[in-house]
This record gives sequence, C-alpha cells and structure tokens, in this order.
Amino acid sequence: MVAVIQSNKTPRRRALVVDDSRIARHVLTSMLDRLGFEVETTDSAEAALICVSVYRPHVVFMDHLLPGMQGLDAVRRLRARPDAAALCIVMFTSQDGELFADVARAAGADDIFVKTADSSALETILGQLDLLPGSVRTPAERGKVVPLRSARQGFGDGLSIERLLEPILDQHRDRLRQDLLSEFAILERYEERMRRDMMLRIDAMTRRAIASIDRTMAEQQRLQEERRTRRKPAWRGVIAFVIALGLGLAAGLII
Repeated sequence: MVAVIQSNKTPRRRALVVDDSRIARHVLTSMLDRLGFEVETTDSAEAALICVSVYRPHVVFMDHLLPGMQGLDAVRRLRARPDAAALCIVMFTSQDGELFADVARAAGADDIFVKTADSSALETILGQLDLLPGSVRTPAERGKVVPLRSARQGFGDGLSIERLLEPILDQHRDRLRQDLLSEFAILERYEERMRRDMMLRIDAMTRRAIASIDRTMAEQQRLQEERRTRRKPAWRGVIAFVIALGLGLAAGLII
C-alpha cells in the first residue's frame, strides 16, 4: 500500500483506491493527489475492508473485478457496517453501461468513475459528493491553453516559462493518463471475456466427460445383462439334460 504524504498544513481529504492493477492505482492516485487528496491504496477488497476501519477515508474508489472478493460484494459489506454506512463509494471500473450503473447503485455505490474518463469527470463526481477542496482549480481554468505568441509577450511582465507552459503540460498529462486508462480498460475487458470463455469451455468439457462416463456405465450394464441372459438358458439346458438322463437311466433299470 502506498500513501501520499500530506504536504500542506490544512487537513486533506482522504481517498482509498482499491484496484489489483498497479497502473490503475498509480494513475488514479496521481489524479487525486493533484486535486488535493491524501491517498491510500490496496489491491484487494479484503484488505480494503480492514483499511476503511483504520484509515477512515472520505471516499473509496472500488474496482469492479478483483481477486477473491469482488468489488460489488465489498460495497455491500461496507454499506452493512455502521462505521461505513455514510462513506462515499465510487466504482472504479471499465464497465460504462447503464445496466452496470443500476447494479452498482443497487449495491450501494454513490457513483461510477469509468477508467477511460478524464480528470474533469473525476472532479465532477467529487464535486457532486461535496468532497472537492476549495483550492482546486475548475476544469475551465485547467483547460486554458496559452499560445506561444502570448507567452513571448508575457516574458517582459515577469512571467516564467514554467507558469506559461503549465496549462499545456497539464493537458498533455491528462491525455496521456486517459490513453493509458483506455488501453488498460481494453485489456481488462479482454481478460474478462477470456475468463468467461474459459469457464464456458470448462463447463462444456465437464458435460462431455460426464456424458461419456454415463455412456460407458450404460454399456457395461448392458453387457452384464446380456451375460446374465446367456447364462440362464445354458443352465436350463444342463438341468434338462440331467433330468432326461436320470429318467432314461430309471427307465432302463425298470425294464
């Protein structure tokens, strides 16, 4: 688990990021840190349930697919706990359909942050949850791009090139994060599809194996029945021969 050290004097909002991908944890941690949050991370739902009690976060970003306990199950458990009933929970997932959104809200999630979304969507969600610090710049302020011609004109006013290029660098950084999360979301969906296909194949192989065993057992029972059927006439013939032989001998003795 990685903690972002508090650097300013005012208390910072605390966020817990739960994801089994180190890349996803790093990207979201960076975005939250720029928004003024202190961030703790964990890679499993089981560890998150413990961390909530110790770390006392203001918001939890819970991944959907996790090793062991799944994200939605962890959300249901948190909502059943008195110490986390009022906790803000946001699903951090590559699932962006309305069906999943309904399922997540029914489990107790407050909102969904799709992994392919940019930082402005994250700010919107945190703003709706009343979790944004007052010093955070608005998306409009962060999205302003200063042309290079204006930068040259501003040098005489005492503006540094770092300050003038900051909006451009912010935009490039956000685009790189978005591209990285987009690629990760594609890989996550591919992994989920492969997992589902593997389970279907295992189920089909199991069914075929069971059917083959049933056919083998039925064939063995049929052969056993045939053997028993063949043995009965043979014994009857032997018994009839013995009886006839006995009668013949008896008749000879009488004569």
